Amino acid sequence: MANGSDRAEAHVPTNEKSSEPNSPRPNEDLEARRRKLRFFKRRALWIEAANKIRKRKRIDKIVSYLTNNPSQDLRHLCEICAGMNLTPEKFQVRDDRAPSSSGVAQPVPPHSGGTFDPASGRSKLTLGSLSEIWQRARFCPFCSLVTKAAQEQSDDDLEEHPNGRLTTHGNATDVIKAKTRRLKLQWSTNDLKLQDSYIVLMPDQRWPLDSFMMGRYVDHSRANITLIKRWVELCQDYHQDCGPIHGNSAFHDFATKGFFGVIDVDSECLTSLPEKAEYIALSYAWGGAEKFTTSIENVRDLRSEGGLSKVMYRLPRAIQDAIKLTKNLEKRYLWVDALCIVQDSDDSWNLNAQIMDRVYGNAFLTICAADDPDASAGLVGLNPSKRRFSQYIEEYKAGVNLMVSHLSETYIRRSNWNTRAWTFQERLLSRRCLLFTRGRVYFQCRATAMSEDIIAEHGGAGWSVELVHAPLQMLADLHTRALRIYTRCVEMYTQRFLSRSGDILAAFSGITNMLGPHLDAEFIFGLPNSHFDWALLWEPRHVLRRRLHDAVTQNGITLKKNLKLPSWAWCGWIGQSHYQPDLMMGALSNLHQWLMNHTWIIWYIRDGHGDLRLVRSPSRLTTPSTDPRWSGYGLIGDGTDAFGRPLPTLAKKNNGLDFKRTLPDYPFNTSKARPDAKPYPNRPDMPFLQFWTWSAYFWLRLEDGKQGRGRPNELQRLSVVDQKGDWCGTVVLDKKPRNLDLGTPFELVALSEAKEFSDEECEDWNYYIQTEREQSEWDLYYVLLIERNKEDIALRLGLGKVFKEAFPNSVTGRSGELGMSWREFVLG
Repeated sequence: MANGSDRAEAHVPTNEKSSEPNSPRPNEDLEARRRKLRFFKRRALWIEAANKIRKRKRIDKIVSYLTNNPSQDLRHLCEICAGMNLTPEKFQVRDDRAPSSSGVAQPVPPHSGGTFDPASGRSKLTLGSLSEIWQRARFCPFCSLVTKAAQEQSDDDLEEHPNGRLTTHGNATDVIKAKTRRLKLQWSTNDLKLQDSYIVLMPDQRWPLDSFMMGRYVDHSRANITLIKRWVELCQDYHQDCGPIHGNSAFHDFATKGFFGVIDVDSECLTSLPEKAEYIALSYAWGGAEKFTTSIENVRDLRSEGGLSKVMYRLPRAIQDAIKLTKNLEKRYLWVDALCIVQDSDDSWNLNAQIMDRVYGNAFLTICAADDPDASAGLVGLNPSKRRFSQYIEEYKAGVNLMVSHLSETYIRRSNWNTRAWTFQERLLSRRCLLFTRGRVYFQCRATAMSEDIIAEHGGAGWSVELVHAPLQMLADLHTRALRIYTRCVEMYTQRFLSRSGDILAAFSGITNMLGPHLDAEFIFGLPNSHFDWALLWEPRHVLRRRLHDAVTQNGITLKKNLKLPSWAWCGWIGQSHYQPDLMMGALSNLHQWLMNHTWIIWYIRDGHGDLRLVRSPSRLTTPSTDPRWSGYGLIGDGTDAFGRPLPTLAKKNNGLDFKRTLPDYPFNTSKARPDAKPYPNRPDMPFLQFWTWSAYFWLRLEDGKQGRGRPNELQRLSVVDQKGDWCGTVVLDKKPRNLDLGTPFELVALSEAKEFSDEECEDWNYYIQTEREQSEWDLYYVLLIERNKEDIALRLGLGKVFKEAFPNSVTGRSGELGMSWREFVLG
């Protein structure tokens, strides 16, 4: 409707004497008056048309608003969502008994109508593509919840995205003590990489406010310290598996050392930890800006009472908030690396870095500051003025209010904190984690997980769907399959970022300290010596770069520091590495038997004095795994080699041959350390393996378009070709094939025996050996593709498999070397 000014503007003036067309002036030209009259008529028509356009735009805006934001009266379920006929009873677990506010179980009423039954745990319903759901979301409250569940996970506008079909189905996930179910939203075609989401029932007056696994309204105006305390107390009272990783004696050994200290939040100073006192640890991302840290110069001041209060304003917000939270949780001591480690002392830094498994594994609780961008954000979930997140709740129908719920990992995985290498072990090694991310607060321990928006605080609450992707769950197999945990840790850790590239092993040392006793292993540049032949068979998941330098700042000047990391270990490369099950086909069914019967190399490492030390000490026992198939090398005794393997070895050669190869820094002799020698504490091992094995030269050919299923295009697979031009194997390069001269032969080093090719490695059987594919077993070598530097030290370029029969058919080397020979290698 036009307003008053519009009407006045639309009215053609008739009372203005100076412009009245009906009052002609004696000397005025008749044609001029006619033109003026036509002008006023056209002006009136223009104004009328403009007013109509204004009215139409206003109506369009109103219609658009009502369409996108319909009132409750205009909103209605679409045909698909209405067909689910959701009722509160359908969210209940069929346990023949229902929850009651009085604590007395009541009979569960029968489900009413509808073919979709979430309580069955198997009922599924396809809702359609994202674009279809988005159109229906303009009026359908359930579809609106679905679009919000998707949009919450993306920083892009998803409204016009056409891909992805969504299925919702009942999910019997929260098994222990569960009384209600969630609906899982799952994308079947997922170009956007959206995580599963959940729809939960909100309690009303008919349900007790503490109804297990229902949604909960979150009050953003305050920090719910009482709820956090309840989470921690529940874990203390009911979870026996959430004790320290190490025993009390191991904890006491390091807690009383002079290099270990904590923050006394009451006295606001640094101090030693009193005997039997509990402490909280903080995990956070430092960020790029220069931060206040403890140094040799100021540590004495910070140890005096009130010393920290003088510099509190200089600390990142996350540390300030953690100090306040420690007080609110009625604990006195807090461990923060920036303050509890003297950062400019190599001794303090190294000694503390070596015991991260004990620092976090014995902490009463670990506070994880995962709010972006870094520590400067603080613990946003404790700050009502900064806390901003939405709870998406819709009324499905009268008495049925539903809420979108995401697993905590949906938010944690998108945080900058979760991309940092150091925070990986800090979280994994902790007994309990209190996670702050995107303004939300979550609790996780080894037994359960809880959040502010889901009611889960019942005594003895056990496994929850919240733990599906939580790293802490990996430790459930620690006593039985520690090697599986190792493989998962390598894959997850190597995709993370390090500010200082040289910390690659230090930031993983807590993991190796934890796994070592369960594998009966020491770690050689991150590889367990209990399964060393297997550990060398890691592969790149993406194209890698060598980790050669580290940036070191001295007197304000940034310098490059050469890193002495090997090409044969994943720590020597930048990028994600993993242990591909397809590569190890046939070996993983009984890894112990493979190590005992299909490997032969006696591996030596150059120690800190340049001597050759056995990688696997003869004094080691077998792996104390309860599953013998995953145990390492055997016991050493009469009739075995230095790795406990039965003699004669596969190589049919004397592995006791003397080593002749010397190193530039140790040019005069090659000596062996004692068989039971250990690494030197202050002289790290050199990055050189020395050993004898078979090698041969072959041609390499590009396999266009055959990088492999699931592999990025930049990761290149090459065919191995013998002297007759026949295909005999395949290798995958670790890095981009720059300056790779395929016109010259390449050297392949035999590492161990492989059982078979995967379909990806060999699509068509070419009868290189005269047997059917199904009958071929252990006819292959795992091979290392190498290049040599100017000191004639071999460097890894890639990994693959080649027929053993191909080695006699190899070509002559670049410098006239024999095709196949038994050689001594120094691998750097």
